[in-house]
Amino acid sequence: DYPVHAIVDSFRYPKLDELVHGSRRKLGMDVIPRERVGPSTFRALKRGEILAVLIDAPSPGQTVTVEVMGAPETVSAVPARIALSTGAHVVPGVVLRGPERDTVIRPLLDFRAARYEPIGDAEQDVRALTTLIMAALETMIRKYPDQWMLFDHFWPQAGEPEPPTASKR
Repeated sequence: DYPVHAIVDSFRYPKLDELVHGSRRKLGMDVIPRERVGPSTFRALKRGEILAVLIDAPSPGQTVTVEVMGAPETVSAVPARIALSTGAHVVPGVVLRGPERDTVIRPLLDFRAARYEPIGDAEQDVRALTTLIMAALETMIRKYPDQWMLFDHFWPQAGEPEPPTASKR
């Protein structure tokens, strides 16, 4: 019964863009293209509404490197930054699709993430909270690896140059 606003990537192919965004709208989400995020997003949080952010689709310049499934990876710092600056709770979650269930949104209630106490060092706080978020998501990635769809490289192969669009620090 809570409105959900999803910050999403836009795809350069209109049919793919509509397919992905349409499936989110079908779930009742207000789709907000990443390039159009503004003050209304933060007002939604103040009203107690839900903001969904894809952590494995980082915006250039808004990243942090943490360990993911045993390897360092650059993910979005945005969920942690928003939570730390607004006091919003972080509830990692996944969307599962399958033949018996059209779509199930399953929050991962990792109480370690909910109880994170910032130490006052912004970058260290972002890294620590993001590490907890990714640890919560790892459980579902390991259980349902076929449900994890990425449209970009995640772990670069050894000796392979990183994609030019990635913002690695």
